[in-house]
Parts: sequence; structure tokens; C-alpha cells
Amino acid sequence: MRYLTLPELLSVNWHVASQRKGPFGLLSRSGLEEALARPQTRIDDYEPFATLSEKAAVLMDSLMKNRPFLSGNVLTALLAADLMLRLNGMRFQTLEEDLEQVQSISLLQMTIPQIADWIQLRSHSQA
Repeated sequence: MRYLTLPELLSVNWHVASQRKGPFGLLSRSGLEEALARPQTRIDDYEPFATLSEKAAVLMDSLMKNRPFLSGNVLTALLAADLMLRLNGMRFQTLEEDLEQVQSISLLQMTIPQIADWIQLRSHSQA
């Protein structure tokens, strides 16, 4: 399993901020580090987020809850989940109709299992 690194996630947010002409920077380094660590959670031999979809979901959820960046937190969270999937051989394909799902996630109206199910539905193996 390939997890995102701090420099990779900072790069994602930098690209989001520069495209949107918004400020770039951190509001909470600890919030960012927590979001990066959460998909790797292990308690002895138990992994609460065992599948790739669950790991991407908890990363997205944590970034949206923690809002560690000055700007672009929602889009950064979506792109971070996409990058994590791609680094692990999956392709995440959203549709225009998924905007409502992303909005629900950003408003913290979806659980991690619901987010994981949505990610699984929109993901397929890279050819």
C-alpha cells in the first residue's frame, strides 16, 4: 500500500491554490499530519480502514474535517483521495452529478463507510 507523503499533499494544495488564485499555506500542520496518518491506523493486527477505498475515504474525510490549509481544502481532499487511488493502481472518475456527494462530504453529512462506497463505485483499475 502506497500512502501520500506530506510533500505530495502540500504539492496538491499548492496546485489547487495556484489554479484558483487563492492563498497557499498551512493553518494546522498537526491537522494535516493527522489526516495523513489516519489511513495507516493499526491497532495490533486490526486495520479499521482495511480497503483502499476506506483509506482514501478516511483521508478525504480527515482533510475536510481538519481543514488544514489556508484555501482549497475541499478540492485538495478530493484530489488527494484521487492521487492515493492512482498510486495504488486505481482510477477515480467523478461525474458532474457527483458534486452533490462532494458537497455532502464537505458538510460532514456522510460517514466514512458511505464515502468509501461512493469511492468504490467511481473507481476502476488502471489499464
